[in-house]
Amino acid sequence: MYRTYLFAPGDSARKITSAFQSQADVVILDLEDSVALSQKEAARKVLLETVGNLQKNQFLQKPFYVRCNSAQSTFIEDDLSAIKVLCPNGIMVPKFESDDDAKAITTAAPKMEIFPLIESVAGIRYLQKSTFVSPQIKRVAFGAVDYALDLGADWSISGEERKLAMSEIVFYSRALNLESPVDAVFPELNNSAAFADDVIAGKQLGFFGKMIIHPKQIESVLEAYCVSDSQYSWSLRVIEKYEANADSGAMELDGKLIDFPIYQKAKRIISSRTPRQ
Repeated sequence: MYRTYLFAPGDSARKITSAFQSQADVVILDLEDSVALSQKEAARKVLLETVGNLQKNQFLQKPFYVRCNSAQSTFIEDDLSAIKVLCPNGIMVPKFESDDDAKAITTAAPKMEIFPLIESVAGIRYLQKSTFVSPQIKRVAFGAVDYALDLGADWSISGEERKLAMSEIVFYSRALNLESPVDAVFPELNNSAAFADDVIAGKQLGFFGKMIIHPKQIESVLEAYCVSDSQYSWSLRVIEKYEANADSGAMELDGKLIDFPIYQKAKRIISSRTPRQ
């Protein structure tokens, strides 16, 4: 599972190239909010040329998604035409709120991963009411700034206005057997302490990974989602002891209770460890 999803505006060849040269796990090439309405067509051309050059020179060596415009927008048809040429790992769909949004994308790209961006109360209600989602959807992401706007609230550093939504997104992702959702961007670039706190808060709620808007935010996300050496070694000891004494049900290790849920947690930690970059 990826930890860092770095946005790059689709109309900037320099920033696209820089994003692929960064330490981010994934790049999201943006045709939506970071591109002015008058520059949509130009951005598609920049995106096609820049990604083509990177691919030709073998610099396209990390997964990438393209964030298209809303499935209900007038730009979606041209976006999808460009995306078919780009062949990304998937399509991030903003303002995702209904089966119609899913159908518009899956019909045009039946084999490509769909990455919904939940940015409104209607988006959360869609997850809540769903009993099934397309197999093209592996996980969803949260758009906190647009969500606050939809509520009529101000986005805040503390995040009080988004905590309920975040919990519900985690809850319904689990109910739909999706992977853990991806946390929202933190738009303040010069408050590293608050950003680090925000990353940890999202992880604590059940998110895995975070969308970011600048390479300098990468390190805090990697740090928060990195399994430490002590966590790793403790998990190995838990697994070893539990499997050697499975008939006991529960046991003690270093003064702590070890039972089946703790054993499962230890196995999850071992399986999720990824190398630091």
